[in-house]
Amino acid sequence: MNSDFHSCQVLGYPLLLEQIAGHTQSAAGRRRVMALRPRAQLGEIQAQRGLYEDFLRLQ
Repeated sequence: MNSDFHSCQVLGYPLLLEQIAGHTQSAAGRRRVMALRPRAQLGEIQAQRGLYEDFLRLQ
């Protein structure tokens, strides 16, 4: 078993994606959310930070 996959399962990542996907307004949006995977590289995380900030402002 892939340790990254196992870690995601243990941390409840699939449940988190389901919760976020529940806020989408289209099937395409839901598919995009469900396709998200954790990032391992700091540069990738920082580049995508704006997306997270936008989401948090919506709450």
